[in-house]
Amino acid sequence: MKTEKQVTIILDYPVQLADRVLDEITLRRPTMKERVEFDGKKLEDVREEMKMFGRLTGLRYEEMLLLDMGDYDKIAKEFLRFRSPDTPEGNPDAGVDAG
Repeated sequence: MKTEKQVTIILDYPVQLADRVLDEITLRRPTMKERVEFDGKKLEDVREEMKMFGRLTGLRYEEMLLLDMGDYDKIAKEFLRFRSPDTPEGNPDAGVDAG
């Protein structure tokens, strides 16, 4: 089963950035280069995980810090879904618009 290359995550708690209101995030699939770069570090370390998710979403670390914890969990769930191709697409618990 193939999954999409990216997903759009609708934020339950939009964030006011300097130039716009962030109400959705597009997360792309990681490459093996990114896996090698980040798996060597402890992903339990939230800062490192946030840096990786920032790279995958195009957000700066400072912007990631503004996200609500529940919205951040959505990103983490989608990341894990990308790593598990057997997981059904369109999981209603993920709050995803697979666009």
